[in-house]
Amino acid sequence: MGAADVTSDVRAGGGVAGRPHRELRAGTIQVLIVLGLLLLWESVSRSGLFFERLFPSPVAVTLAAWRHLQQGIVLPHLATSAMEISLGLLIGGTLGTLMGMALGSRPLFGRVCEPIFMYCAPVPKIIIYPISLWFLGIGPASKVAQSTLASFFPILISTAAAIRQVKPVHIDVARLLGAKGFALYRKVYLPAMLGHVLVGLRLGMGVAIISSLMAETKLAEKGLGFLTIEYYNHFRITEMYSILLIIFTGAVLLNWIFYWAERRLLRYRGSDAGQNAFF
Repeated sequence: MGAADVTSDVRAGGGVAGRPHRELRAGTIQVLIVLGLLLLWESVSRSGLFFERLFPSPVAVTLAAWRHLQQGIVLPHLATSAMEISLGLLIGGTLGTLMGMALGSRPLFGRVCEPIFMYCAPVPKIIIYPISLWFLGIGPASKVAQSTLASFFPILISTAAAIRQVKPVHIDVARLLGAKGFALYRKVYLPAMLGHVLVGLRLGMGVAIISSLMAETKLAEKGLGFLTIEYYNHFRITEMYSILLIIFTGAVLLNWIFYWAERRLLRYRGSDAGQNAFF
């Protein structure tokens, strides 16, 4: 083996071998940034520049969050919000994916209906909340409706865009090999649009959380948004921040789970693509 071959092998493996190191370095920098912000927050809180009850330290907020979890105060509210967000994302994700596939694969349907969806997508969904309350009441159903509506649009848009990126030659070849109807979607469209759909689901999850919790702050019987606004109204600012910390931690964990699942599915699709091209 010549020197050129050795060099090419080292370069070819360098990208793969160096990837864990780069990811570790990026993760370390992220942790250091978070720790720096927490130290700054703690220093400002202890400096006396702000009224302590309005600007509690991160240590006090973390201890309050731990007490809420340990004593079970927050658990019924957490379960209610999780149910509302999960159901909304499930319904909105299913409807958004199906409608996006129809928009992307049916040109006439897309030309007629897509402008309507595009006009409705940027509208703040909270303005629909009075209508949800009127028909569904102040219970969880109205919050599920809000999170469904919020998650529907980003998933629909990303799915429709993904469908349009499928190369026509792949569709033609699949049809020549006998694929039609559901088989065409399962073997051609779904593998091609998987990455975009997963990104849309992550975006949909974020807006579903925001929409559901925002609705809970307006009128609700239970939920993390309801508990946050209750503490605010009673000027229990440390407890309010502790609920916000729980919400933030839960959202970060959910985003990480979605990101992990996205990478695993895309890696599986890449390894399986050569074996199951169409059938």
